[in-house]
Amino acid sequence: WIFMSLLGCLPFFMSGEIPNFLDALFEIVSGFTTTGASVLSNVEGLSKGILYWRSFSHWLGGMGVLVFLLAVGERGDKGSGFTLHLLRVESPGPTCNFGIFSWFSKLILIFDMLAGRLEIFPMLILVNRSTWRRR
Repeated sequence: WIFMSLLGCLPFFMSGEIPNFLDALFEIVSGFTTTGASVLSNVEGLSKGILYWRSFSHWLGGMGVLVFLLAVGERGDKGSGFTLHLLRVESPGPTCNFGIFSWFSKLILIFDMLAGRLEIFPMLILVNRSTWRRR
């Protein structure tokens, strides 16, 4: 995911449409992880090629999640609620403009998106001792 994200942000950066490398990386990680977050305030103002690449990255991320869940999902005769769970997973993400965040905040959000996509973040929560402490 990291290599694919670094490679995927190059069209944004090299075209000059998103001049900051970290913003370009944030935009492509957002697309591949289907979070819906964006640093762009005017998406429609992008050139057609870059707009296509942005749309394709979101589609590719969405299809990856959908196909993976359908491939490894529980299959049974009884209603297990898998369809409702899939609906929650595929619902749209945040709608605010992330261009106002500092570079460090964007870096943290990129890590969170990648960690959530790789299922590392839930595992870190499970092994944290404070999770299991009684209050």
